[in-house]
Amino acid sequence: MNSDQYGNDARVAPGAKMDDGVFDLVSVPRVGVFSACGMLYRLGTDSFDQVKAVTRLHGANFVIERSKPGWIHTDGEPRATTARLEVALKPQSLRIMVPAPRD
Repeated sequence: MNSDQYGNDARVAPGAKMDDGVFDLVSVPRVGVFSACGMLYRLGTDSFDQVKAVTRLHGANFVIERSKPGWIHTDGEPRATTARLEVALKPQSLRIMVPAPRD
């Protein structure tokens, strides 16, 4: 995650900041319906990362190795990936165009 939420105030990484130079990696395993209901509640109370099943790490680089290829979410966008995924932060690499100020 580059920010604290997916949107609609669903705070997956409470306290995460877009300009702190690190990613907030949040890993959520498959859970049953009962556990999922508790996690949904936590999304709206800034306490999602306190769920025992959730793992949260901070860093500028990650290597994720899984037993097989599959789907992940990157900032809320689903995508298929290989079993090994390397993630590196590139500071100040996002260029944004904004309109000129009006007089």
